[in-house]
Amino acid sequence: GARRRPSRRGPHDAFATSDWLRGAYAKMIGAPKRTVGIGLNTSYGLNMAAFGLPLKRGDEILISDVEFPAIAYTWKAAAEARGLRLKFIKSHHRCFDIESFEKAIGKRSRVLALSYVQFFNGYKNDIAAIAEICRKRHLYFVVDGIQGMGHEPINVVRCGVDVFTSGCQKWMLGPQGSGFFYLSDRVRAKMT
Repeated sequence: GARRRPSRRGPHDAFATSDWLRGAYAKMIGAPKRTVGIGLNTSYGLNMAAFGLPLKRGDEILISDVEFPAIAYTWKAAAEARGLRLKFIKSHHRCFDIESFEKAIGKRSRVLALSYVQFFNGYKNDIAAIAEICRKRHLYFVVDGIQGMGHEPINVVRCGVDVFTSGCQKWMLGPQGSGFFYLSDRVRAKMT
């Protein structure tokens, strides 16, 4: 209704709606409201991570060789613009492979970008186990959540995710152009 009749709503309604949405999104992913923002789609949060995380020229971004194009192209663009290296992790039976991931981590590895649920086969990644590896190896963990949000529960704080982003137009049954992102306290303090 608000988009059809914008003149009937005052500016304060927009802030109240945004505040309510942030709270609702936060509750769905088990995060404090202060850590959640509103975006246009999944790529909005991916771009925030790709261009906002404190990375240096030569740092390495790890992604699966079967990853969704939004992740691959976002990080490819960031790699070209920021002088980063993009390294593809070999999948196993077209699924993300934790052993291959651990072997792929090098001295300059700084980020793992991964889908919560794989787009073409529905494979659900073990986010908590992967996050633990990222924490131990000092990698930022960026998760594209759109294929899981709305049907697969997740607690991003308990799992240890650094950045989580999702559009709402799939399993959440929201309109095109709606989405949200989560930034852990550790990451928010370092984002540019």
